[in-house]
Amino acid sequence: MVAIELDPDTTELVNHLAEARQCTPHGVIQEAIRQYVEREERREALLQDGISAWNEYKATGLHLTMEEVDAWLARLQKGQDVDPPECHWDWFVSLVGAGNAKPGHSSETVDRDLYGGKLP
Repeated sequence: MVAIELDPDTTELVNHLAEARQCTPHGVIQEAIRQYVEREERREALLQDGISAWNEYKATGLHLTMEEVDAWLARLQKGQDVDPPECHWDWFVSLVGAGNAKPGHSSETVDRDLYGGKLP
């Protein structure tokens, strides 16, 4: 059992909601806590998925561009049954690691600087 103390304003709001919903203040508080915990669990899972994806990208350099994803989603939205585009490798990130890349430097800027924008 957990005991919580609410400030008078919150207590008044909970009591008002309980009356309007024809339930107990305890029920309102339990539901609020349940919804909060579920929302925060989903939020934490999303954060962990993002961290995992970032670490995978740093390790492999495999990615899709925003334009590639947008084009794929547009086709899905039109009702076309299409597979997602194939990820491609960013040699620069794989070579130096995403954490070691300098701001503004990527395979594209290195290509442009070294080869005038064209690969040899």
